[in-house]
Amino acid sequence: MSKQNRKKQQTIPLHTAELAGSPGFRIEYFDMSTEELHDPAHEAHRDDHYVFYVQHQGFCEVMIDFERMRLEGTGAGYICPGQIHQYIGRNSSGWFVAADASVLNNQTRSLLEHGRPACQYVRLEENSQLMQCASLLLNEFQQSATHPLQMSTQLSLLQAFTGMLAAAVDNAWMGNNNRQAGRTDTLVQEFRKLVKAHFLMARSAGQYALMLNISTSYLNEIVKLHTGFTASYWIQQEIFLEARRLLVHTDLTAKEIAYRTGYDDPTYFSRLFKKVTGSSPLDFRIMHLDLSNQNR
Repeated sequence: MSKQNRKKQQTIPLHTAELAGSPGFRIEYFDMSTEELHDPAHEAHRDDHYVFYVQHQGFCEVMIDFERMRLEGTGAGYICPGQIHQYIGRNSSGWFVAADASVLNNQTRSLLEHGRPACQYVRLEENSQLMQCASLLLNEFQQSATHPLQMSTQLSLLQAFTGMLAAAVDNAWMGNNNRQAGRTDTLVQEFRKLVKAHFLMARSAGQYALMLNISTSYLNEIVKLHTGFTASYWIQQEIFLEARRLLVHTDLTAKEIAYRTGYDDPTYFSRLFKKVTGSSPLDFRIMHLDLSNQNR
């Protein structure tokens, strides 16, 4: 689809209907070997809920906030609410789970949304506990919930499944980086959570250090220890991730996006954007629209 034929839009598409009429989550088995990727549901969009998937066989390739991820064989992954994603290609079978944030365990949500930098999928053994839990959850969900305890059981299974997936991804990261979880992990996770919530208003490391009741130097120290980058880097990354989303998925001008992301000087915004991303706002938009068209 050409730039000229794209529907003009000022906001990024948000899908909100997947959980309508559900108890806050749903699970289904899928076989995408014959599915068309040109369905509107596969266009780039955000969801207002979590998406989890357990792939039994085949492959799935998806773009999540400009990061291309490919899962081959047996494995599992997730997409957080608000992340822009688009399927590039898939020929696989497995389980799909959509879940509202309110039905997840708080610790699971913290790991998924605000934990360490990590790939959002993990490879699994054929008969892993996570695979067995997904199968059990599907079987239970397909039963009519005629007793209050059945609904409670389904919710418990969902929380077990999502917790196991979050732990598997987290353990994979720790194994690759030879690190142990500790008190500073909690502070870094809380910092990342605050940045996602307040990056348009709170733009300095000092503001987040104040929220966390620690010094700015200590915040930078622990964030760099755990992620390899300073606190200011992650604030800037969040701002320009949103700018990139708006450039590719809306028709707002670079000037309008500069204002929307808190920059009063569009020229300065463009210079900083190029420093962070390696290209100007216009070049970034053209490049990613071209890539998007190639994947249609």
